[in-house]
Amino acid sequence: MRSERVTFEEGSAARTLVDAIAGFERVHYVVSARAGQVLTVSLASSNLSNAFDISAAAAPKRWHGW
Repeated sequence: MRSERVTFEEGSAARTLVDAIAGFERVHYVVSARAGQVLTVSLASSNLSNAFDISAAAAPKRWHGW
């Protein structure tokens, strides 16, 4: 699994990231956000098995998106 750190430019409240995966590839995105910053995730795929998970660093539960 590859890991990518997502950062925001100083003073920015938004960041657009475009990426692609193939086959059984997985990507772990590490995002640090501050108050007022919003995370929006969009997943477009022809494979209905694709999904994403979002979790906070200190949170035991994950949010699953399909």
